[in-house]
Amino acid sequence: MKKTFLMASALMFGASLPAFADEVKTQAELDTKVQEKFTEMDADKNGAISWNEADAADKSREDFTAADTNRDGSLSM
Repeated sequence: MKKTFLMASALMFGASLPAFADEVKTQAELDTKVQEKFTEMDADKNGAISWNEADAADKSREDFTAADTNRDGSLSM
């Protein structure tokens, strides 16, 4: 679960993660930011991010595939 969370975090924030990391001081703040971004990307509100939702958020297929560690075609928290 932790690995999937980290991979999903990398997908959601991409190259902006280093800049974003400067904005948070605690793990709880990071967790909250990741959850907010996840919720924002989950357009159909089914609790998972599909490739279409990731694509709509301008995420690359390569990053999505890397984050989809169980290869089910979606990311969940």
